[in-house]
Amino acid sequence: RLLLNYDQDTGGFLLAVDSRTGATVWQAARSLFRRGFSTPLIWPFEKPEFAIIPGTLRLTAYALADGTERWSIRGLPNEMVASPVAGAGLIFVAGWTHGAGVPKLPLFSALLEQGDKNNDGKLTREEAPSGPAKQQFIYTDADKDGLVTRSEWESIAGIFEQSQNVVLAVRPDGNGDVTGTHVAWRQKRGLPYVPSPLFYEGRIYLVKNGGLASCFEATTGKVCYQEERLGAVGDYYASAVAANGKICVVSQPGVAVIYRAGDTLEVLARNPLGDRVMATPAIV
Repeated sequence: RLLLNYDQDTGGFLLAVDSRTGATVWQAARSLFRRGFSTPLIWPFEKPEFAIIPGTLRLTAYALADGTERWSIRGLPNEMVASPVAGAGLIFVAGWTHGAGVPKLPLFSALLEQGDKNNDGKLTREEAPSGPAKQQFIYTDADKDGLVTRSEWESIAGIFEQSQNVVLAVRPDGNGDVTGTHVAWRQKRGLPYVPSPLFYEGRIYLVKNGGLASCFEATTGKVCYQEERLGAVGDYYASAVAANGKICVVSQPGVAVIYRAGDTLEVLARNPLGDRVMATPAIV
């Protein structure tokens, strides 16, 4: 089966098709999840039963057999980009967005008083007052009709209030909402926007924009180091990869940093590639 995670601002779904024929096997609605960019994780590796997908505010596991939702965990950001990884019997998911931790959004009625010039109870981008209404207009306008309605604004306000930037280690079993029982550990610093976590030799490695690296014990969440400088500034879209006891991360400006896997950060090399890099490197 081929899985396509189709998260978007309205009408999202998870699709499973027959890889030989393209025929739809099942489709699971994901209407509560806004735009997202995470690739599903198939679990367990040895005998796959679930597709595990992070999205707006929640991590969710779907049965591969029929697409039914088996369990979920609350506590993610409003928008997920990084993909989950697995190791040591746990699932690791990390996310960071500007929406998490923002001040409470103003009431929609106050925005209408300031900007609704034609008194239709909606806001165009031109009518939207300066501040959150204008800054978040494209994100708030879920159906992309050029108007923000009360329901769209209140939906985003509720999502932002719950949004949390975090890395979670999760035990991948149970049924229903297992937030209170299946989170092994969490950390809230050193979080990536785009790069996925790396599980390697019993540790979790994260890379944050600006070239800040963090490392945690995979089973306990104990901090080995946190937000230490790699010496290669800029944003990071490429995920970290590892081989032969070394880790490689590449900044968008095109500097490949090689550092030793372990409890302390030891940078071994910084190699300028001479071009911008957005994609994750492969090791052979």
